[in-house]
Amino acid sequence: MNNNPIYFSGLNGLRAISALSVLFSHITLSLREVGLDPYIFGRLKDGRPQGLLLAGYSVTIFFVLSGFRITYLLLIEKEKRGNIQVLKFYARRILRIWPLYYSYLILALIASYVYKIDFSDSSVYCYIFFSANIPFILEASIPFLAHYWSIGVMEQLRKVVIGNGDTPIFVVDRSICPEEEIRRGGSRVRIRI
Repeated sequence: MNNNPIYFSGLNGLRAISALSVLFSHITLSLREVGLDPYIFGRLKDGRPQGLLLAGYSVTIFFVLSGFRITYLLLIEKEKRGNIQVLKFYARRILRIWPLYYSYLILALIASYVYKIDFSDSSVYCYIFFSANIPFILEASIPFLAHYWSIGVMEQLRKVVIGNGDTPIFVVDRSICPEEEIRRGGSRVRIRI
């Protein structure tokens, strides 16, 4: 298999726009902390700043792009090799994500300890096992780590279960959408949503 990375320049442009949109949204939402108006985009019906929509749409774009890229790479690997090497897939994910993820987690925990910032010790386990979205939902995020919720969601979505030999099955809640079969280049990939 060719080890050259697959590059989608248009997707990188969308990722850049989304990243800047999330950054801009967070800056806008933080304006209140310096005495400025966080409602420069208006108010939502529930009274929250409209800038939240910008962040929400941008994160959705990140999730879709990530899902597309991983699915595409797995399909290419299946097409070229005849199977998907799941252990190598996870090894690549581990080498790419874990060093920075755990380094920043340790720094955030040290900073929280040094500056005596209170947080629930039990939520540390959620961060260790890539489930940071759980304390986020429960409003129990560890300081400096609230943004880890999206990493938790993405890592949970990347769980690939091998069924029928080497056919990837992506399992999500079936109540959202019925099971569909997608055919691509003679390969059968079953996606349960």
